[in-house]
Amino acid sequence: ALKENLKLGNKGGEKRISKKVVQYLQGYFLAGNLRAVDRYSPENMHTCLEELVAEGEIALEEIPTVKIIKGWIGRYNANFKKEASERAL
Repeated sequence: ALKENLKLGNKGGEKRISKKVVQYLQGYFLAGNLRAVDRYSPENMHTCLEELVAEGEIALEEIPTVKIIKGWIGRYNANFKKEASERAL
């Protein structure tokens, strides 16, 4: 790659998910934990967040992409399982 095209020192430079959106995502995730039939896919979570924009709860710029939601689910799920196993001990 050409030196002028390299993007150095910007790992994790993307904007963070706002706390309000994280709370909604956690709610969707935990609903699926309680009852498997209520499980939300990342696409469903994204659609629900878009509905919240229509209601004026959150701004359109705050909505993460489906890809980012998938990454968040992976991280949150791993952390959730770790905390649950620590509580079980």
